[in-house]
Amino acid sequence: MKNHLNLRIALTLLLTVSSYGQHPTDDGKGLRYEAEEAELSPVNRVINGLVNEMHQEDASCLFTVDGGKGGMFDLIICYAAGTDHSSLELIVNEESKPISFPMSGSWEETATLEMTAKLNPGSENKIEFKRNKNGANLDYIELRPAK
Repeated sequence: MKNHLNLRIALTLLLTVSSYGQHPTDDGKGLRYEAEEAELSPVNRVINGLVNEMHQEDASCLFTVDGGKGGMFDLIICYAAGTDHSSLELIVNEESKPISFPMSGSWEETATLEMTAKLNPGSENKIEFKRNKNGANLDYIELRPAK
């Protein structure tokens, strides 16, 4: 009976967490946030699970993420870019920098880009992607404690 109760609690927690766009990574070492469940600007459209139209003026995709105890995290961005000239502005808790996305093969074929980000303690960290020239389609971000 105890194992049944533990399984029910684990499934309830997973379903509760998943309903807000935060999912454990496949290896269980981090958290995945789906772009289509982020706060999107009115110009964005979701097509086949990818947030499109990031090249439009005022386009944005805002994630509210949990930084745990705070510190440095590996930020993995899953994206699709049909050209070598794709870029977005990345804003992490008001710190802004442009990032370039190598061509992934097409606007539907995804690739990942990894960098580090400093997060504050708690669940109110903001990671936002904004238009910067040509844009890229966004699939998800993953956060893992930095290696």
